[in-house]
Amino acid sequence: MAERRLIILNYLSGVPAFASCVPAFASCSKCGHKFFAPAALQFDRSEARDYLEYKFLLHECPREKQTMGIGLWETEGMKKPSLVIIKRQGRNPVVGTCSSCPQTRFSTERKFGKPSEHERELRDLFDQHFRTVHMREDFSQAAARIVREATEHK
Repeated sequence: MAERRLIILNYLSGVPAFASCVPAFASCSKCGHKFFAPAALQFDRSEARDYLEYKFLLHECPREKQTMGIGLWETEGMKKPSLVIIKRQGRNPVVGTCSSCPQTRFSTERKFGKPSEHERELRDLFDQHFRTVHMREDFSQAAARIVREATEHK
């Protein structure tokens, strides 16, 4: 299976040899999916690159048809949401997001500390988000909730 890579196809200045070139358009080397940097990032080279890399990380290449494919009720193809680091200050991860909710941001930018402390705090923020947004209760939790709700006002 071919390894996929992000390929920058076009720069705003047109010539990638200059350090000030802002990437505008990229592609997945495996499936050819295209990624475009928004116009709002046209003057910020690193933010435009980070945006394209982030969109590439979220991208999943389409699977080829399988003879023993995933059944209707199987969840093998469903990915569990995960923390994605989208910004670093030096070695410190300072901004993260949820792989399933890219509009959700977790930040430790205003804090000082070791990279491990920043990462642990981002992980804690993501875990809290995961529990409130993505976690589904199992049968025993549902049963306990139903009993609790039924006996609350008695």
